[in-house]
Amino acid sequence: MIVKPKKDTTVEDLTNLIDKHEGLFDAVYETEVYDDISRVEFDLENLEQFGTEDSYTHLPGLADMKGYEMLGEGDSAFPVLWCAAGGDWEMPLVFIIYVGEDGNLHGYVPDDGNAYNHDRNAAYGNHDGDPDGIDDPRYVFCVGRMKDEILRRFL
Repeated sequence: MIVKPKKDTTVEDLTNLIDKHEGLFDAVYETEVYDDISRVEFDLENLEQFGTEDSYTHLPGLADMKGYEMLGEGDSAFPVLWCAAGGDWEMPLVFIIYVGEDGNLHGYVPDDGNAYNHDRNAAYGNHDGDPDGIDDPRYVFCVGRMKDEILRRFL
């Protein structure tokens, strides 16, 4: 079950909840985020948040990706933290972290516009026939489509 975002939440609220942990990795593993995003098979070995020097902005379609961002408008807007992760053998996929109605951290992996094997529900690199590099035309992200899906799902 997907938990909807908490109303009247700020980027500072989201940041404070994440900062209660000893880094982003612990914030994912020690909260509901891990269970929420585990509907897609991928590893968190190489976990990065966007908006940092080490983020995955070199991946196709993610050059202008931001870290913390408000999605939606007016009273329905809510903050998210855009992240990407994958094991050394995998090609990273994108997910968000947000504050749920229950006041806890939650995660969501958008399908539309996200680059992973949708037929097998797994990051590319886990199965034969998957793209084996960022130049493969199947491995491209569309931030606009991911945002649209998140807004449709949550609002």
